[in-house]
Amino acid sequence: AVQALIAGCDALCIGGGLADEAVVEEVIGAIAGAVGRGRLSEDRLAEAARRVDELVSRRPKRKEPSPERTVGVTAARRAALPDGAVSVGDEAVVLRIGAPLSIAAGEVPWGVAAPLAARGVRVTAIEVDPGASELEVLVDRSSGQSLVMVVRDLHRRPEQTRLIDALLARRPDAVLVEMGVPGCRPAPARAYITTHGSARVCGEAAAELLRP
Repeated sequence: AVQALIAGCDALCIGGGLADEAVVEEVIGAIAGAVGRGRLSEDRLAEAARRVDELVSRRPKRKEPSPERTVGVTAARRAALPDGAVSVGDEAVVLRIGAPLSIAAGEVPWGVAAPLAARGVRVTAIEVDPGASELEVLVDRSSGQSLVMVVRDLHRRPEQTRLIDALLARRPDAVLVEMGVPGCRPAPARAYITTHGSARVCGEAAAELLRP
């Protein structure tokens, strides 16, 4: 941190799972010690603070647009691509198949259960561990209802693919929604939606296709 400031860095980003409050205190102590020894000048710190303040002051004040007019919603609708009979009935079981977390993104909400329910569908949302879930239980839970299977980066975990293939063998009418990289569409998937993302607006765009 001290070397970065000496080299001309104006802001230090410290935090996340690998840096707790103690690390921040250690960095502060190192900076204060460097100033005290004359290795880092107070002028350099003042310059860094001034440049950060100037950057913040140039940021335009943003007005929150209405949800239906945001660029994100428009982009999500354009990116969501349906193929096949993707519409669901009045009742639907939504299986969200567990996916690995990205270190950058962390644990964030994703899926289509909530936006689909907001469109008037009676949704039964089930979190599925692809390595531990019982196929017969999932098939029985969805009996007589539309079945939506939501995945993210299906190609990354073989157990996900095996579970989806087994479910499609029993429910070929199920809709598969890919909310990650669409690199692995199972051949039996007759009804398929790819959203090219798992943000909230992507889930809303998929729900609009599932329940026009």
